[in-house]
Amino acid sequence: MCIALRMTNSFSYSDSSFYTNDHEWIVFEGIVAYVGVCPFKLIGLGTIKKIEFVDQSARFDKGACFATIFSEEYEIKIHMPVDGWVIESNMRTAETPSHITQGIKAGWMAKIRPVAPYSRQGLLQAEQYKQKIKKKAHS
Repeated sequence: MCIALRMTNSFSYSDSSFYTNDHEWIVFEGIVAYVGVCPFKLIGLGTIKKIEFVDQSARFDKGACFATIFSEEYEIKIHMPVDGWVIESNMRTAETPSHITQGIKAGWMAKIRPVAPYSRQGLLQAEQYKQKIKKKAHS
């Protein structure tokens, strides 16, 4: 199924969310966390042809690819924001890729168990991330 994404302003940046320099988001809920991709990373991607998730059987280091989004011309790698294990992939995003820009409730791509669930080292807070993408958009 091919889905053309339209970038909307419906994505909300929450104070409880954290962000990577590579445009992934993470929301911690106790010892688990939800991970997704920020709309900024998808600009220019065009029509999504499919989303593939990697095998969940191993521990992933921070920065390792856990999913790939394919369009007609591009592949976008989605990376782990922290060290941990993928305990569930959101197959609804593979079936309906437009969900990935819908925010935390519909758009999470993976539920993970972080190695250090209470560490936020190397992650950006919402305001820091908004400033980062504002600078990139103007450059």
